[in-house]
Amino acid sequence: MKICADENISHRLVEIVNDLSGQSLPRLLHVSEIGAQGVKDVIWVRTFADQNGEAILTADANMSKRQSERIAIGEAGLRLLILPTQYQQGGTRFQAAYMLLWWSRIVELVRQGERGCVLNLPTLTLPKAMPVWERIDVQAARKRLEKSKRPNRRKQV
Repeated sequence: MKICADENISHRLVEIVNDLSGQSLPRLLHVSEIGAQGVKDVIWVRTFADQNGEAILTADANMSKRQSERIAIGEAGLRLLILPTQYQQGGTRFQAAYMLLWWSRIVELVRQGERGCVLNLPTLTLPKAMPVWERIDVQAARKRLEKSKRPNRRKQV
C-alpha cells in the first residue's frame, strides 16, 4: 500500500511516523521521495497514481475544493485524506502526536475506502464512529472548473 504525504506535511514528521510505526504498518512516503517536490498537485498526483499509489495525505483543506485537483484525484483513482485545521495550527508537537495517534487508523481508512473519494479526518480525539468518505464527482468538478473560467458577462448600464 502506498500513501504519500504532500508538501504541507513535514518530511521529518514522515520519517518519525515511519521510524515509530515499525514494519507492521505501511511506510508513509513524502512527495519528495517520488521526485515530485515543487511540482503542481495535478501533475504529481497522476505520477503517484502511475507508481501504484493509493492515497494522498494532506494538510491543505483547499486541495479538495480546487476543481482541477478533484478531477486529477478522481480520474487517478486515488483517495484523499485531509488532516484537520487544528493540525496546521497545532505546531510540531501537536502534529507529531496527531500523526502517531492516527497513523494506524489512516491505514485502516485507506484499506476500507473507495478510490476517487475524499475524507476529512477529525480532530485529535479518536471518534467512536469512523469518518465518512465523500465520492469525487469528476463530471461536476469539470463543469464547475469550466464555469469558473468563463468571463463574467454582467450587463453594463
